[in-house]
Amino acid sequence: MRSSMTTLNRLDSAANLDEYASAVTDFIWKCTENCVSRKTIRVFPNRKPWMNYEVQSLLKARAATFRSGDTSRYMESRRDLWKASKGAKRQYQAKLEARANQRDAGRQWQGLNEITGRREKAGNINNCGTSLPDELKVLYARFEQKRSVLLPPDEPDLVAWKFIVTEEDVRRAFLKINPRKVTSPNGVPEWVLQACASELAGVFADIFNCSLLQSKIPSCFKKATIIPVPKKSKVACLNDYRPVALTSIAMKCFKRLVIAHINHSLPVNLDALQFTYRSNRSTADATSLALHSSLEHLENKDI
Repeated sequence: MRSSMTTLNRLDSAANLDEYASAVTDFIWKCTENCVSRKTIRVFPNRKPWMNYEVQSLLKARAATFRSGDTSRYMESRRDLWKASKGAKRQYQAKLEARANQRDAGRQWQGLNEITGRREKAGNINNCGTSLPDELKVLYARFEQKRSVLLPPDEPDLVAWKFIVTEEDVRRAFLKINPRKVTSPNGVPEWVLQACASELAGVFADIFNCSLLQSKIPSCFKKATIIPVPKKSKVACLNDYRPVALTSIAMKCFKRLVIAHINHSLPVNLDALQFTYRSNRSTADATSLALHSSLEHLENKDI
């Protein structure tokens, strides 16, 4: 790991933060395109969620023995397929149970949907005409205003800065990335950042520290792809679409590091009713407390 002074010296060499970050992300994208092979996988709508590679191989083996006409081999392949299917189902059941025991409400809801077989009906967006992207662009950008150009802030004192992102921090953040997420707008897959966390931690630590030093976010980290998701099965107007933004995964890791530093710097004697930006607290806790207070007041009117 480089020392803090070495990192700060490298920050001064990044004269243009946008070019520095864009060159790094473009180089990673180019290496990924040239070195990583692609494979097309066919997915059928009736594919069982517990299906794995072993079960697929035994299905092909059973079909081959059936065509061969060998009865003994066919019965043996059926028996192997039955055992593998039972094992795959048990593994899938354990996965759903572990997901249900997590404290993440989103993953619990996803597990319930998988158990019950519930599927949300997607809205029909094919009958909205070719002008739909332009109309959605105007709708989502209606609050944007041209802001006056701000002068760059004065360079802070490096001794009093106290918060420097290290390579180890970036490496741990990259290792926690979910590789199954959708690719970022800059074209760098999430699994690449996770697989090459040790190799990319140094350069991204320099970019993050340079961003903190200049109080500026690289333009390539600000890009977002807006995906309009229908709220209803039948779309009647533009407000029936929910905009889902796909942002840079590197920027998400950077924000997690900054938020962790801010939370660590907060005093311990905060208000007990403070739920935002605190660990193990959420809006669900605030809603439950407000509902409990209201019901308690209705039950005890004299108090």
